[in-house]
Amino acid sequence: MILPSQGIAWREAIRAALIVAIPAGVLTAVAVLSWGWFLWVVGGAMMAVSIYRKRAPGFALDTRSGIRIGVLSGLIAAYASVATTAVWRVFARYVLHQGASIDAFYEKVIQQATALVQTNPDAQAEWHTYMHFLLSPDGRAAYMLMNAVTTSLGIILFSALGGALGARFIMPRHAGMKSPR
Repeated sequence: MILPSQGIAWREAIRAALIVAIPAGVLTAVAVLSWGWFLWVVGGAMMAVSIYRKRAPGFALDTRSGIRIGVLSGLIAAYASVATTAVWRVFARYVLHQGASIDAFYEKVIQQATALVQTNPDAQAEWHTYMHFLLSPDGRAAYMLMNAVTTSLGIILFSALGGALGARFIMPRHAGMKSPR
């Protein structure tokens, strides 16, 4: 009996991740479909592990390898999502001329957050300074960057979960062999 090689065939892992992570990242950025972003990234990572398994059958696939492939898939999906969102926002603002509605929506979000602070007088002074910053161009850029980082971390974490699940579900189950934990 030939034992599978340890480690990961990274070339095949990257190819498998690219096949599913780019579409998953784009789907997370599409407003109508973004509500299910965790389904796209978990399912995408599971698919990446499955594709990897078919392309590199000579390599052992354990949960740790699945997590690594999932993280790789998540990094690619996060990049695709952030890039798609950025391109769409530039397109909407400058080509579709929706800058006023984008700004109005952003200001509405800030105003809703302000309503939460109104109950604490000590926090109001600090909040007005912070709100002034958030409404500046630098504040908007910082808000968008924070949003992109938070979204990317969520995508990477859920992809790692998907990679672990994918490896767990497609691990070979041989009679008399225990699966590694």
